[in-house]
Amino acid sequence: MNKFDDPRGLQATQALQFLNVTGNVIPHNWFTNIKMDNGAPDLHAIVILSEIVYWYKPKEKFNEKGVKVGITKKYKGDLLQKSYSDLAEKFGTTKRQVRDAITRLEKRGIVERDFRNVVIRGTAYNNVLYIALNVDVLKEYTIDKELIVEDEFDMTDSDNTLLPEIVTGYTDSGGTYT
Repeated sequence: MNKFDDPRGLQATQALQFLNVTGNVIPHNWFTNIKMDNGAPDLHAIVILSEIVYWYKPKEKFNEKGVKVGITKKYKGDLLQKSYSDLAEKFGTTKRQVRDAITRLEKRGIVERDFRNVVIRGTAYNNVLYIALNVDVLKEYTIDKELIVEDEFDMTDSDNTLLPEIVTGYTDSGGTYT
């Protein structure tokens, strides 16, 4: 077997099509744009930001026929409520590391902390952390400015036909894999 004909890569790719991977997404630009003072990526802030963005991303709503009919938020109140200790437990860090990371995100303007006194089922809680997400600032840290195209461009190939969609199950020679 040639070292470039290793079937493990294709087997892994084929097997992953059936693995429903869910959870947080971390844009690569965050590792370049969200850094500590020493120039290293701010991993705690990046992971916590991915959790905040996950909660703020809308949840799709579908009707009984499976047709998308709208979106809704995942959290209950007007802002996302998360405690430092919940985030620390989820990501295996300390409360202080979480607090410091959120403070750094707040200094960048990506999030804003809002401490509230609330009553839940008759019990008063002081300084409950709510987190607001500033999407406009988040975009500045997320979008690759080098890839922004100001001019319109034609999405057709040279003979003015629409570019083909990706078709699976066919070989380059036109035959099928079946």
